[in-house]
Amino acid sequence: MTSPEDVLTAPDLVILAVKGFDTATALLELSPVLSDKSVILSLQNGVENEARIAEALPHHPILAGAICAYTEFPAPGEVLWRDDRGGLAGAHVAGSEEHTREVWERILPATGMHCLFVEGPLAATRVKWCKLMLNVAFNALNALTGLPTPELLAHKEHGPLAVAALREAFEVMAAKEILPVDLPGYEVTRMAKVLKLPLWLARRIFVWKTARDTGGASSMRQDIQKKRASTEIDEINGAIVRYGETCGVSTPANAQLVQMMARRVQE
Repeated sequence: MTSPEDVLTAPDLVILAVKGFDTATALLELSPVLSDKSVILSLQNGVENEARIAEALPHHPILAGAICAYTEFPAPGEVLWRDDRGGLAGAHVAGSEEHTREVWERILPATGMHCLFVEGPLAATRVKWCKLMLNVAFNALNALTGLPTPELLAHKEHGPLAVAALREAFEVMAAKEILPVDLPGYEVTRMAKVLKLPLWLARRIFVWKTARDTGGASSMRQDIQKKRASTEIDEINGAIVRYGETCGVSTPANAQLVQMMARRVQE
């Protein structure tokens, strides 16, 4: 099945994986096939999609999620997992938490990935912000250069920019009093500690830690390769700039990445 018209019975779980700027359209197309028990799981980048879903479908159960793995979409309805690292993280947002967790535990393990359900105060916010941390430093730079993470970090210009953007992002998250949480395959809490070191030392540590990187293309890189008119730069680095302004945190590295991507899309 590749369209909502093919769905004959209301699904238990809908995984929303479209770009943030397509969320409203996707929900409009999906709403006729949903029941009030259909759980919406957002595996989208960015930290604002769950609010968009709740506004469009105020009576539906919602899960916030993060996919921490390199994936590709060679054809409609086909998803390839590029490596054995990472997995899925999720947390309750709206509806019955008992119901959303039951659906998560019943369906998601069939992916074969490590599936982590995060609980506690601000669980959904922590999951989405920590996934944002994974995207901030490398998504745009991989899109712009095609270089895998270790080579980006080792580069004399790109490396310092990547680590500076990541430090800014963690500073914004700290200013918003959002505690980091480890995601499958990614020790986000340790990343936060490393970034308190001098930038040159943090960069060396990250080069060492990412040495086994598989070299998969970031989602933004795939957008560039497919010559799409829009990317998620505003959902990722742009979000750090916006929230930095409201929190009083300076974010010049992220602003530079937003500008670099804007120029690339216009070429």
